[in-house]
Amino acid sequence: MWLRDLRASRETQLTFDGFSFAPRAATTGDRIAFTSTARLPPLPRVAVVEPGQPVVDVRIRESSVPTFVSSWRPDGRSVVTVHIDPATRDDVYLEHLDGHPAERLSINTQGNDYQPTVAPDDRWIAYVTDVSGRDEVWLASFPSGHVRQKVSIDGGTSPQWTAGGRAITFISHRRWLTARSFAVSGATVALGSPRELLDASGFVETTPLLTPSSNAYVAAPDGRRFLAAMRDRTPAPPIQVVVNWLALLGSGRPAPRP
Repeated sequence: MWLRDLRASRETQLTFDGFSFAPRAATTGDRIAFTSTARLPPLPRVAVVEPGQPVVDVRIRESSVPTFVSSWRPDGRSVVTVHIDPATRDDVYLEHLDGHPAERLSINTQGNDYQPTVAPDDRWIAYVTDVSGRDEVWLASFPSGHVRQKVSIDGGTSPQWTAGGRAITFISHRRWLTARSFAVSGATVALGSPRELLDASGFVETTPLLTPSSNAYVAAPDGRRFLAAMRDRTPAPPIQVVVNWLALLGSGRPAPRP
């Protein structure tokens, strides 16, 4: 796992075990939650990052099933994770950094529930569930889950909060990065019409069955920029096959370049 200073264009390596991925930075900027597969099953950890100080790596807790970090709560005292449980499939949990037991959230269904992300105001959570037979983006009141609303129209994954929590972006079934505005009046949720922002077909495809917290992009807080992992589309050079090349050695003709 690496940390890049965008202003100074400087990178620092944070972990050296070769088993760290899916980093999630706290809003305070001094801690990064991530998943480690150094031991099985995969477990969530937190790296404490202070300028000029060695990185402190702390395991959140032991778990009997693979557990993947997905989102911080704004207060920085807990994170939302996804557990892969053979009995209940992918489920969303709230993990407390003070050692209290993890809480299974009520938004979980009989299907797979994954890619949860908590809103900046700590009152809502967006996530993906396939309980309908295909992946759909939903949002719910957090942490109670009493109010729920489907966000995607006909399939979607990879929700992100943006515009200060006033909009949700996701990747639609057509592989377009799509946005919907978000407003709340009492217990009523109002979503704007879906707006396709850009073609996301070049984004790296995630594998939620193996890493249910992975996301190919992240939205800037102002909603004007997106950082995405893109597939390398550089065309491979053509392969040339030369037959009977030994005959060229004595012919005076230039030998083909490799």
